Amino acid sequence: MPVKYTDELKQRAVELVTHAQADPDTARGAVTRIAAELGVSAAGVGSVLEPGLGV
Repeated sequence: MPVKYTDELKQRAVELVTHAQADPDTARGAVTRIAAELGVSAAGVGSVLEPGLGV
């Protein structure tokens, strides 16, 4: 059964990834790193990102 993420968690993940990918020093591996920090899968974070921002 798929895991349901709260809207707040999704928004926080998008904000963190967008901010991390804007900086060349933190862009590489941003989705995987932030997913680990939030305790969710990288695929879960990638699924809430806009096309082009994902993994």
